Amino acid sequence: MTTSPNAPSRTTPNLNAVPNAFWVGLAIGLLGFGVKLSQTSTQTHNGEVTSCSSVDLTGFFVAIALGVCAWVTWSPTVQRLADKPPVALRAGLVAILLALAAVHLLRGFGLILSPC
Repeated sequence: MTTSPNAPSRTTPNLNAVPNAFWVGLAIGLLGFGVKLSQTSTQTHNGEVTSCSSVDLTGFFVAIALGVCAWVTWSPTVQRLADKPPVALRAGLVAILLALAAVHLLRGFGLILSPC
């Protein structure tokens, strides 16, 4: 069976084309769930909790690190590489890192994954 030279070719993204900053950010983002540096304060009235607030500094630090990794993944330095990833792939990688950063930021403010 022969294929026509005008037939569209499908290429799969090369994992070597994925910037290292993405892999570093992904590792930081996943490991960040295992580390906790937080402060929680509660107020009780007659033995019942009436107020609770929590702040997790690890969530803030990890969100900042993920933002930096997302910026480096999208940066012009990556665009000049010989084996640069396609724009759609880089946009997807940046979206993954930013979504993970948003989860950690919400965690830092104590809105999700908090003891309160």
